[in-house]
This record gives sequence, C-alpha cells and structure tokens, in this order.
Amino acid sequence: MKKKYRLKSIILGLCGLSLFSCKTEMTDISTENKFEYEMAKLTNQSELDSFSTRGDGNIVDWQLSKEFAELWLEEAVAAGEYPENCVLWDIPIAVYDTYQNIKYYEFRVTSDNRAIACIVGAATKDYSCPIVYQALCENGYSDEISELYYSGKLNKNELPRIVDNGYPNVVFGVITGSMEKSDGFEHFIDPETGDSVAESDITWVASYDDMEKIFPELLDDEMDKMKMEELIALYKNDGKKFWEMAVANKGHIGDFAVRGGSKRTELDKIYVKKVTDENGGKIHNYRACGPTAEGFILDYLQQNYAVNVSWSSMDYDKKKGSLYSLLGTGNNLVAGFVNFLGEDGDSVTLPSAIGKAVYYHSGYKATESGYAYPKIAIENNLPGISLRTFGDGGMHYRAVIAYKTNGWWAFSWPSFKILDLIDCNNDISKKEGMWETYIPVHHFKNWNIEKK
Repeated sequence: MKKKYRLKSIILGLCGLSLFSCKTEMTDISTENKFEYEMAKLTNQSELDSFSTRGDGNIVDWQLSKEFAELWLEEAVAAGEYPENCVLWDIPIAVYDTYQNIKYYEFRVTSDNRAIACIVGAATKDYSCPIVYQALCENGYSDEISELYYSGKLNKNELPRIVDNGYPNVVFGVITGSMEKSDGFEHFIDPETGDSVAESDITWVASYDDMEKIFPELLDDEMDKMKMEELIALYKNDGKKFWEMAVANKGHIGDFAVRGGSKRTELDKIYVKKVTDENGGKIHNYRACGPTAEGFILDYLQQNYAVNVSWSSMDYDKKKGSLYSLLGTGNNLVAGFVNFLGEDGDSVTLPSAIGKAVYYHSGYKATESGYAYPKIAIENNLPGISLRTFGDGGMHYRAVIAYKTNGWWAFSWPSFKILDLIDCNNDISKKEGMWETYIPVHHFKNWNIEKK
C-alpha cells in the first residue's frame, strides 16, 4: 500500500581522494579500497564529535551508540548471521534529515576488507531503543559516489551526506566544505542516478500523531486508539529511563546486556530460499505492498505447504489481478480520497482487507497478533505481516520471517526480520531480509498466518 504520494491539501496540512569533475578520468577503485573511499567521502570523526558540542541533550553520543552496535554484532555472529572475523568500522556514517538534524548512525560491518552489513543506531533519544535497523549490504555507495564525481553530478568541492528518505531508502544531501560549517544542504540528488530530488519529494517514517492528522477516519475505524496511545506513552517513559541509565554507564554497556536470543526457524533459513529458487532467485513483486506481502505468503505456502489450485494454477499476472481484487487494492474509500486529491491511490490497501487473499486461496487465515510481531506464525514456520507508516501519508505492509529480543538491564526491545520487496533498494535485503526494531509510534499492526 506504500506509495510515494504526498497529500498537500490545506485540509490535511501535510506533509582527499582524486575524483574531480566530469573531465576527470574515472578512478578504478579496488575491492579493498572501496570501503575506505566511501567512508572518506561520507563521514569523518570531527563531524561526529561535533554533535556532542551542540548542547542538545537529546542527541546520543556516537561512541555510546557504537557500544550497542557491538553488542548486536556479537549476537548476530553467535546466531550465524555474520562470519566470525567481521568487525565494526571505527566510526559510523551519519544519516540526516533534510534540515541537517542527525537521525541515525549507520555502522558498517566489515569482513576481509569489504562491507557486508550495516547496523543502524538511534542518534536521538526520541527512539526508546538503541538499535533501529540491521541489514546486509555490499560495497555501500562507493561505485555510485565514484560515478557521480566522474559524470560531473558532484564537483570536486562537493561532498555527499546520507539523508533519510523513508529509511532504509536514502538520498544524498550535497554540501560544500564541511558539515560543521554548513548552513544547510545545497540540493539533493539520487545516489544511483545523480538526478535532482526535490525536497518536497523526500519522505520519512511517520509517527502515530502524523497518521492521526492524515487519516483520522481510518484510525478511528480500524485501530484501538486508546491502546495505541497507552503503548506510545509507556514507550516514551521507558525510553527516558533507558537513556538516563545508558548515559550513566557509557563505557560499560556490555556489563548489563541481556541476550534474548533469535527465533530463526526453518522459515528464515531454508523455506524462504525455496520461494526465491522457484522464482528465478527473487521473490515476486506484485507492485503494491499489500498484494506483495500477501502474495509472498501464498507463494511461500505453495512451495512449502499447500495452497488451493485457484492459486497454484495461475501465472504471475493472474495472481496479481486476484490479489488486487480480493484485497480491494486501489478500490476503497481511502484510495478514492487520494485520487480525489490528484494523487495515485492505486496501491492503497486497507488493514481490514489483509488476509482475504490468503483465506480464499489456501487453508490458512490471517489473525491480528497480540505481540509486537507475528510470534505465533513464526514459531510455526509461517510468515506474518507487519504494517508501518510513512510520512507522506502511506502505510506500508511487509512480510515478517523471524523475530528476536535484545535487552539491556531492565529494558528489552523486540525486533523482527522483514522482507521489504517494494520500498527497499537493497537487492540482498529483498532476498535475505532486514531486522527492524518494534517502535509503537511507527508500527501499527501485525498479523499471524494460521491454519483455519
């Protein structure tokens, strides 16, 4: 259902290294040097250290964030997700919003002098958890940055900085000189093409309050508003206590770590691979997030369990048509409202429709989970579905394939592994999944898949 439409109606009120100009010969960066080249262009320690001198008590010190990232890495290695020889790079890459406010620290995990993953820490105490995302990656942005300088999309005096665009999607914000002396990004460009990106087209992950302003009718009709507000209040209160304790124990965070363990059943290890192998090494993208998440469930059931012949007998196009029809994608009141505003509502799926395609085409059903993730489904080797928000008014469905709990002292954070097949530009994460920490201001609902 995620679509990069922006509701602008006043009713809603919404929201160095030697590469120079286009005449410079393109530098052939070896595999060993790609990572160092990327880091030199995207980050430096003086920039990171400057955050702590701004007098903003809401900013998390990057070295404190790194302690939590190291704990996460230790657990990932123990779970067999990363090789034993991997390490964190010395400093992270800062991820900013369009106003140059720091949002995340992206810590690169390296093995044999190459980047293999990133662990993303919260850079502000607005997040009541220290680690927000974790995903596999290859080489980062070194090739893209090299090409941007070679093509003249970046000149020799300009530097790119990563800007949140509905993370893990990003754009580059361009500066001249250093971030410490910058008064704002001069412009924004697409990291892959170098094309200009308008600031009004850059999105973000929306909070509950944002969504309440955008679609108040939807929240009143389909969500337990009081329960959500209680969860958010508890989340913020726990977060305040957590960061007070974390700051007081900087340098000794590992002494208080609680290993919750990862629930990586055959679903995460083997069963998903059967789906990708059958589909030529990829998972089918049915073009809108609701149909894609539910279509993955049915493809997964077809390869590992059983579905009705009504699903297994269809080709891709017929499956897509059936998903859109059964889920009412693009054919509902909210979709009509979005179209009325002159935007594209064709990808809009309402939460109340989730599960209808699974129910029709198989012996399974979708039921709302009482946990922060689809716990029952995953423990039975079945995927689930998670719904989170976006700042442009969209709500985004993703399949969930694993969960785990990380903790520190009396605090713990459930995380789940998602397959984001629509709004993720990382091909590895589309196949392998990425970890995302449950945050009640962003994650609204999730569903288990169970037998009827």
